[in-house]
Amino acid sequence: MGRENPLTYISTFDTRSMVTDADISENKNKLAVLTYKYLWVFDIPSGSDNFFEGRPFFLPIEAGQCEGVSFEGRHIYITNEQRELFKVKLTDLIPLKRK
Repeated sequence: MGRENPLTYISTFDTRSMVTDADISENKNKLAVLTYKYLWVFDIPSGSDNFFEGRPFFLPIEAGQCEGVSFEGRHIYITNEQRELFKVKLTDLIPLKRK
């Protein structure tokens, strides 16, 4: 007997690399998505479960095998498998223009 899937599909976004972690900011208005090659941040749209509809920002990164991401005020911290810690200012992110 198969079990019913409790997950509800919402959306997809091409992050251009494998996702390793995600975090929501303390004030619940931004979503960070970490991949091996990029840091993505989305402004969370009001009244929608589709966080990928929000304004996207990104930053190409070269920091080993990145596995952890966390918001702290106006910064994002990233950790990797090599036990290194990195800090990124939110203002350093590049806005992505949608077509």
